[in-house]
Amino acid sequence: MFCPTGALLWLSALTLQAQPFSLEDVLSAPYVETAVFAPEAPRVAWVVNQEGVRNIWMADAPDFRPAKVTHYTEDDGQVLDNLTFTPDGRLLVYVRGEGPNRRGEYPNPRSLPDGVRREVWVVELATGWSFSIWRSCTTKELALHRAWSPNSLRSPQRSRPHVNASSTS
Repeated sequence: MFCPTGALLWLSALTLQAQPFSLEDVLSAPYVETAVFAPEAPRVAWVVNQEGVRNIWMADAPDFRPAKVTHYTEDDGQVLDNLTFTPDGRLLVYVRGEGPNRRGEYPNPRSLPDGVRREVWVVELATGWSFSIWRSCTTKELALHRAWSPNSLRSPQRSRPHVNASSTS
């Protein structure tokens, strides 16, 4: 006995078979690394890693429509972490880059010739204006400090306050 519904389901199953995919397809899929909620405002922020490029997104209640907060364009291997809202939810603070290892070296997975920094950034969410409030020395600067240091083991000043303003829009 022929069942048209069964035949249709069988044909649908043939067309819905898994399509081949590559390792690149799997590794390039975007994913969320971390998420935080504002303590006193109906707001959430999260880090998206898309093909190695990390950016911060946020959304406000009631519709929670995603909006991009940062606009990094390269996979430079630098993490975005420690997202924290101010109590009123107007500012978002985050850290870009990782801390040094036991030898005092900052992770530089792309071997950038100028080295990398660990920085603390603040973003004013209403305007997109952002500024760096702290940065570490780059690995290159750290090497220069060590050259001037009497014991050549530690930099006399490993980090310093810094303000570098920019617009993220």
